[in-house]
Amino acid sequence: MQMTKTFYRLCVLWMTFLLAACNGDNSGFPTSECGGPDNPCAPYITSIAVVPPVKAIADGTQFQFQAIANYSDGSVQDISTLSQWSIVDSSIATIVSDGTQGGVVDAKQVGTTTVNAQYQTYQASSELTVTSAVLDSLSISPVNKTVPAGIAVQYQAMAVFSDASQQDVTKFGNWQSGTANVATIGPQTGAASTLSQGTTQISFNYQGKSAQTDLNVTNAVISSLQVTPKNLAKPVGTKGKYTATAYYSDGHSEDVTQLATWSSSNARAVSIVANGTDGGLATANEIGTTQITASYQGIASFSKMSNTISDSTAATVTQITVTDLVVTPAKASVAAGNVQQYQAFALFSDGTSREVTELASWQSSNNSVASINQKGLADSYRSGDVVVTATYASQQADASLNVTQAQLTELVVSPNKVTIPAGHQTRLQALAVYSDGSSNDVTLQSVWTSAEQNLVQVETGNISAGTVHGLVQGQADVTAKFGGMEQSSVITVSSATLTSVSISPANATIPTGTTQSYVLTAQYSDGSKQDVSTLSSWQSNNTDIATINAIGVARGEQQGTSQIGGCYLGQCATANLVITQAVVTGLQVTPATATIADGQSQYYQATAFYSDGTSKGVTQLATWTSSDTGIAAVSSTGTTGGQATGVDPGSVTIVARYAGLQSQATLNVTVATAVKLIVSPAITKVPAGLSLPYHADALYTDGTLQEVTLLSVWQSSDGDVASIDASANARTFVAGQTTITAQYLGLDGEASLTVTAAVLDHLEVTPNAVTVPKGTNGQFEATAIYSDGSSVDVTSSSNWSSSDSSVVNVDNSSAHAGVGTALTVGSAVVTANYSGMSDTSSVTVVAPTLLELTISPQNKTVPLGLEVQYEAHARYSDGTSKTVTLESNWQSSLTTVATINSDGLAASVYTGGTQISATFESITASTSLTVTEPMLTELQVTPATSIINIQDLQQYKATAVFSDKTVTDVTTGATWTIADDVIAHVDNARFREGLVTGLSSGQTSVVASYYGKTANAEVVVGSLAYLGVDVEPADSMVKVGDTKQLTAYAVYKDVNTNKISFKDVTTLSDWRVQHRDTLAVNTTGLIEGKSAGSSEVYAIYQNIEGAGQVSVVDTYVSQLVVTPDNETVPEGTVGRYKAVAKYHQGLPDEDVTSKATWSSNNPTVVQVVTTGESGGSGEALSAGTAQIKAEFDGVEDEVTTTVSPLVLAQVAIEPRQDILYSGTPFQYHAIAYYQGGASKGVTLDAEWSSSDTTAATIETGNTKAGLAQGVYEGGRATITMSYQGMTDFVETQTYPATTTKVEIVPQNITVAAGDFVEVTVNVTFSDGRVENYAKYVSWSSSDMNIAYPSKQYVSGISAGTATITASFENVTGDASVTVTP
Repeated sequence: MQMTKTFYRLCVLWMTFLLAACNGDNSGFPTSECGGPDNPCAPYITSIAVVPPVKAIADGTQFQFQAIANYSDGSVQDISTLSQWSIVDSSIATIVSDGTQGGVVDAKQVGTTTVNAQYQTYQASSELTVTSAVLDSLSISPVNKTVPAGIAVQYQAMAVFSDASQQDVTKFGNWQSGTANVATIGPQTGAASTLSQGTTQISFNYQGKSAQTDLNVTNAVISSLQVTPKNLAKPVGTKGKYTATAYYSDGHSEDVTQLATWSSSNARAVSIVANGTDGGLATANEIGTTQITASYQGIASFSKMSNTISDSTAATVTQITVTDLVVTPAKASVAAGNVQQYQAFALFSDGTSREVTELASWQSSNNSVASINQKGLADSYRSGDVVVTATYASQQADASLNVTQAQLTELVVSPNKVTIPAGHQTRLQALAVYSDGSSNDVTLQSVWTSAEQNLVQVETGNISAGTVHGLVQGQADVTAKFGGMEQSSVITVSSATLTSVSISPANATIPTGTTQSYVLTAQYSDGSKQDVSTLSSWQSNNTDIATINAIGVARGEQQGTSQIGGCYLGQCATANLVITQAVVTGLQVTPATATIADGQSQYYQATAFYSDGTSKGVTQLATWTSSDTGIAAVSSTGTTGGQATGVDPGSVTIVARYAGLQSQATLNVTVATAVKLIVSPAITKVPAGLSLPYHADALYTDGTLQEVTLLSVWQSSDGDVASIDASANARTFVAGQTTITAQYLGLDGEASLTVTAAVLDHLEVTPNAVTVPKGTNGQFEATAIYSDGSSVDVTSSSNWSSSDSSVVNVDNSSAHAGVGTALTVGSAVVTANYSGMSDTSSVTVVAPTLLELTISPQNKTVPLGLEVQYEAHARYSDGTSKTVTLESNWQSSLTTVATINSDGLAASVYTGGTQISATFESITASTSLTVTEPMLTELQVTPATSIINIQDLQQYKATAVFSDKTVTDVTTGATWTIADDVIAHVDNARFREGLVTGLSSGQTSVVASYYGKTANAEVVVGSLAYLGVDVEPADSMVKVGDTKQLTAYAVYKDVNTNKISFKDVTTLSDWRVQHRDTLAVNTTGLIEGKSAGSSEVYAIYQNIEGAGQVSVVDTYVSQLVVTPDNETVPEGTVGRYKAVAKYHQGLPDEDVTSKATWSSNNPTVVQVVTTGESGGSGEALSAGTAQIKAEFDGVEDEVTTTVSPLVLAQVAIEPRQDILYSGTPFQYHAIAYYQGGASKGVTLDAEWSSSDTTAATIETGNTKAGLAQGVYEGGRATITMSYQGMTDFVETQTYPATTTKVEIVPQNITVAAGDFVEVTVNVTFSDGRVENYAKYVSWSSSDMNIAYPSKQYVSGISAGTATITASFENVTGDASVTVTP
């Protein structure tokens, strides 16, 4: 330490000489002796500061103050050991005046005094308050550390006092190691040296209290060393830090940067600090090359034989210069007492960037308001404004920090209830809510304590604050204290044990220079699982090919293959990583256009397109810039790269640069303010033990919505019923009701959560059995079926495994749980485990040859601003096909026209044309996408009106009508609001957009906004009688191994009009089957035949159950019939072929169009969609003849289609029906007539619209295209059809559909006493419909003691005759009943 002191004094003397060379002028103005470009003045001190500027410590404790010198060039120096320290009142506290302990105060009695520091002619002070607080407890960290012998472990001790304050007392107490031959520890430093295998107890004593933890030392042998980053190019004059990671024989890895010995083969080019705290810190001095080497001496055995190992990397110093420095956030505001983390990014002349936060010098313009340390962390003390300045390589950047007087109103700890296995850990979070509506994460500033330290220990006062360690089985409260408030979380430590770990992805391929993030998931004996990626050790078995950091992010260094290993508490898993030499050919930034409010953030993504057809996210590797940081600043690179934050209103261009390419996006920043917070789902009912995600959207004054889920503070009103964490994931515990609340910028949003006592009955995995091609992926789903009939998708919560992971690997990470990958030919059983229940699926992997890859839709034209969902389909040599959208790599040839994401979703950006391509297993398919710019003329919301019950749901749809007659569903792109959120709630969460929930009786409007247009529809809550659920078809058949979609309809009766209405609730219902060995069903009503037999299928909605009968037949396809055959079609038209399977026995003919595999022998003439929902759709591209083939279950058929260059003459709607009935569907058809007399049906390809959706609606752009329905009686609407620039229309009027006849079938009924018969009641309506309403009519009997009718049944009570009557809408029908003895 004396050498350090001497070094600092020599530096000061050196600066004094330089100042003397400038005549000692400290004013900052250059003189004739210095100041020119060839003779710059040396940096001089502008001010010094004592930090913190205010401090309170307990009587009898010690504290180290720090003196900081700010220099004219923006640099900062710690001058604590060079300053002269004094204290005004030494009776309150004494202080060490100079030397290595200079600035250390010792509190003597309660009171307040001033601490002064003087350096040269500069002075600074701090206010010190000595309190009467007494020591409550001690906390030491790390807790129960396990390391190989030879590794040093630095311990920290925090003292917690009675006034909820805490102090670092690491150097003020006494440290001991219980077993010195295992590890020793510095008595006053807390630095432990591990020596040999074993366990020792590390203890710390301070002021009569003590704390202990175990240090476990293994005999693992060091196997290799990894130096990162590899092959770095350094701009001259810059600094950077290398990292050395030691790999051990047991899979453990350890950062040994400070323990290693560093060297540079050419110190003139790059010098490097050899060891110690700054070990690995390199400085690029002059242009040239060098080898950077790290050597580390571990311990190979108990005999302590030295085992020195090393690793090297090349480093090049270039002429690249630092052109700019960016600090984010550019503008921030915090309440006094909070911290604000800043980041600094250096931009270089070659377009690259690097985060230099810890390499930059940081200054605060007013340390009494807020100080900032050299890691960019600002500490606020009192209200005021400061300018934070970062300096790096002669570049400076400023950011503003506003410290407010907002008062703490609430402290929230999340989650407020959690269970962890003994020996494991989790992290709690503390959030402070203030009187101005702001909130801050105060996890690091909070004082954390455990009520039972022998059961649970919690870290406090360090970077891991809030980390909870379960020691032994039991329960304890962990409390966070901050700003005079406290909040607790209940920690339950279970007896569950770690059984295995799994790694995701198991196989990955990335280009050189890019990264791959890995997830390690721990599975426990109680069926639970946990992401332990950041707690694990990671290794790469070939660091020349790929390196990997401490949190599981691998980087491709050069072409080749490396095995990536992750280990956690002795359990390990491996994955294969392939690095290619593919070259970047394109770069894409998404979203292309975005709008945010001032102070909010937009997260951009950068995707690189490569020469081999693959694409890779490079968001964290790209260099991001903003055209005007005064309007919006963007994080330049790294983990926050692409995060743009609005500073002031205006428009900026956000640019990403990578590998010599660039792409840009437009960001608009508005002055809009948040006025409402919307939480979804509004009402939820689930069994105890489940987890479910919530979503929060802020509605702004300009009508826009911003998702603020992760920015909100979440709470549960009853933590015993359910808790919710900071990520808005709720966990249910016991039956009861709780309110989930989100807070954001002073706004509150609520949702109701009801937890039931239903017990898990069984688990069901779908699909039950599947045969898949090698190299493809598939999603397995796990459905939990409960005792009350409810069913819940628990795919992400289940533990997934494969009986042979070399054949089928199944992902167990929460984000991709249940995704199976077929690796090699063979068979495997995939198993899901959830809450003690399990189910399996049999997988057979085959290896047919991939023949063709197709994309749908083909040659699409869309209006600017719309999205297109593409699918990729693979066709194989065995006649099968598979949708491989998610396995494919997607590219857009011109990202200025349209971008496309990894899911195949393209977003139009600008008018023009681009090629959309998909690559799968080295085969590429492409199609054209044309973006036009018609005007948006109208927005429609349907249904125009809907009556729902409280807690009931209704899906609304938004349709955009453009000037070119294009009609498009924009439900997912619209912003949805509700006029009165007391009556109803509307969702904006992904895949739930436009979904309305009834909350209370009344009438309101649901409003959709899209590109400046708005439309609304009526929502009426509370006037329907819910009659039950119908499952359709009521009787169905399915082949063993095949699937069929069932539909559930909720049946309602309007209590005012007695009208019956049906609503599709398929995806909202709970599904289950009677016989699980015969039939399986998933959460969306898709059934799968497992074995021959019959079973009922149940759909449960709003606690009422409906049933359908399903027969499962073990048969095979005997013939496949494709139609139409020998058809001549006009060039440029689109149509759909149909495939019908005829079975050997037991099953009726089945339409298998969407299941078949389709192909064209001449795709330049007719291109056909291979499979899926659009399977069999063909497009006539050019004149000629093509054979269209369909294959299904080993049987095939083909037809001939001739394409003729016919000219479209006119289009027509048929029939010319001008009367529609309220609530009754009517199918219109579109016919195209060509010159020469040919005609073709184009119903599905035409654009349909209604001039007034309150009078009539019509479907378009889907399989129901042309299906119209009357809405309000008496309303008039024009139904318009447009096709290839031609239009036709029909004027319609809506009439009421009234009941004209009620007929009971049979008319004469005979039934034995005590028995019953089923009857049909046919109700005929004025629109021609005849419906069986037996369940919904009103019944009466001339003698209920003889015959008793109820729903569709008539029961015989006693012998005799009676007349039964069915009544519906004041129309009646009779039948005679004879009851025999």
